Amino acid sequence: MVSGHAEEIDRLRTALRDAGVDSVRLTVTHAFHSRLLDPILEEFEAGLSSCEFSPPAIPMLSNLSGTLLQVAPDARYWRNHLRQTVRFTACLEQLQALNVSSTDAYEL
Repeated sequence: MVSGHAEEIDRLRTALRDAGVDSVRLTVTHAFHSRLLDPILEEFEAGLSSCEFSPPAIPMLSNLSGTLLQVAPDARYWRNHLRQTVRFTACLEQLQALNVSSTDAYEL
């Protein structure tokens, strides 16, 4: 997955098509986890800094690390979550290591 300004994405899709590679443009409201969110990160974190966070009541995987969260995520964690790469595969591997199926993952 890539993100960027519309013109950049269009150029990339053209290059991919010319190379015989299919692509699909996703219809989303924001380019989450990309540099396009950099201008709002400080305000986002500041807004969350007044919130009180608690450790997860049930086991929760972090998309930042692909591991179980051991402590309460704080405002900086959620800022990083908004901008950094989602470690989806690492989360799936962790679920597999825990021997959890997709149908009972919510019951961890």
